[in-house]
Amino acid sequence: MAGEAGSAPRRRPQPMSTPPRAAFGSKGDGIIGGFRALRSFVVFVFTGLWRWLWKVGMRACTKQGELERLLSAAPHSPAMTLAFASALRASRRLADARARVLGADGPFDVEREAHAIIAAKAMSAERATFHTLLLPNLTLCLRQLNGAAHVCGVVARERATAFNEHSPEHMDLLRALWTSMGVGGGEAAAFERVSRAWTEIGFQNADPVSDLRGYGVLGLRNLAFFAREYAAEAARIVRECDLPYKGMPFAITGINMSAFVGELYEHRLLDWQCFSMYDDPAGPSDDDALRAFHTTYGHLLVLLAQAYRDADPPTIMAFPAVFSEFKDRVRAAAAAGALPDRL
Repeated sequence: MAGEAGSAPRRRPQPMSTPPRAAFGSKGDGIIGGFRALRSFVVFVFTGLWRWLWKVGMRACTKQGELERLLSAAPHSPAMTLAFASALRASRRLADARARVLGADGPFDVEREAHAIIAAKAMSAERATFHTLLLPNLTLCLRQLNGAAHVCGVVARERATAFNEHSPEHMDLLRALWTSMGVGGGEAAAFERVSRAWTEIGFQNADPVSDLRGYGVLGLRNLAFFAREYAAEAARIVRECDLPYKGMPFAITGINMSAFVGELYEHRLLDWQCFSMYDDPAGPSDDDALRAFHTTYGHLLVLLAQAYRDADPPTIMAFPAVFSEFKDRVRAAAAAGALPDRL
C-alpha cells in the first residue's frame, strides 16, 4: 500500500491529435474544390469563346448579324418574339433600345424603336428579305412586346393608386365586393364602409382599406373581379376558412395574389400572355390590360386554393410555406411559357 501510495500518479490520457488522413482529407477537399472552380472557369471561358467564334463565323458566311438572321429566317411567330427579346437582353449595342422596350412601364413607339434597332445593328435595307421578312417581323415582335409593356404600365399605375373613399368608382368597387360576397348576412344587408362584418371574408379588421394599402386599388379590383366571376370558388374559400385556425383567408390571400401576379408581369415572365393584344398598332387599351391581369389572377387564385386543400395544413400558420412553394412552381412554369392547369 505504501509502495502504491508512493508511486507516480497516472497521467490522464491526452486528446488525440487530428489523424494524418483527416488532415490530408481537409487539404484534399480544398484541392478538389480548387480544381472544380478552375474547371468551371475554363468551361465558362471556352463557352464564351466558342459563342464568339460562332457569331463571327456566321457573320462572315451570311454577312448578317445574329438578330438579322433571326428576323429574316421565317415568317413571324410568338416564339420569334421571345427569341427577339432574349437577343435584345444579350446585345450590348442595343442597351438603350432594351431599356425602352423591356424596361418600359407603359407603351413605347414601335416605329421609332424599329428604326433605332435597324440603325444600331446596321441592317441593310438593300437585302431581298428586308421588306418581305425582316422589317415586318421586327415590327410584329415590337408590337407584341408593346402589349406586355402596356400591361406593366397599367399594373404599376393601379398599384400606386391608393383607395379614395371620395372616388365614386372606388366606393362602387367596395360595394360590389360587399354584395357579391354576401358580407354582413347576404345581399340584403346594408353596406357599411367600416364594419366587423368585413372580417368574415378574410380582412384583418373592420376597415378593409387598411389591408388594401399594400397593393392599392388594384388589389380591390382583383377581389371584386374574383367575387363576381368566380363566385362559387370565392364562397368556398370563405366557407373553408374557419378563421383563425386552419383555412385560407380570402381577402388577405387575394391581395397577396395581386402582389405575386404583379411580380410575374414586372419581371416579364408573362410577356407571352400579352402577345395576342397587339392587333392595334397603338397597343392594347387599359381595359385590355386589366382584363389580362384579372384572367391570370383568377386562374392562379383557383390553383392556390386547390393546392392549399391538397396540402391540408393543420393551421393557418402553414400558409406561408404552401404559398412559397406554389410561387416557385408557378415562376418556373411561367418562365417556360405556360401556366399550369393544376399543381
